[in-house]
Amino acid sequence: WLMGRMGLLSFGHAVYVGLGSYFAIYILQAIAKWPVLAIFPVVFIPLLAGFMVALFAIVLAYPSTLKTGVVFAMLSLTMAELMHVLAPTWPQWFGGEAGLSANRVYGNGFFGWTFASSFQLYYLILVYAVVAFSALAYINKTPLGMAINAVKSNPIRAQALGWNDHKVRQIAFVIA
Repeated sequence: WLMGRMGLLSFGHAVYVGLGSYFAIYILQAIAKWPVLAIFPVVFIPLLAGFMVALFAIVLAYPSTLKTGVVFAMLSLTMAELMHVLAPTWPQWFGGEAGLSANRVYGNGFFGWTFASSFQLYYLILVYAVVAFSALAYINKTPLGMAINAVKSNPIRAQALGWNDHKVRQIAFVIA
């Protein structure tokens, strides 16, 4: 979406997917450690992890989107390589070579679904994917989506129309 709608080639967005996975694992471990958190249904953990990753992306969006083109691509690649180097050196955070593990069926189910079977997990992922793609399709039709398209096509004209091209790139970066 970032490349197609905003024209920004990112080599580092796998960092955010990985961080989302780590946040989800940490949430699952917290639920196992403190049973009072077990009232939080497991189905909502990806939403909470996505929110935490968005907060992380907000911090990195400003410096990353100051430039476009090859410079942006190299900045995103730098972030990916930085995480690639940091992950093995911080085993207390990232689990080292073995990684981290947690039990996804701990806590309350959601309408009888415990996500113990691959079948149930598949449909949970399917629902989240459909919701995410629908939200992106909706954003494309909003004024923000039109501004993203305008900044991609001609940033100088978009500025003349009153859009701050850097802010639009930041928002698109965080959404992606």
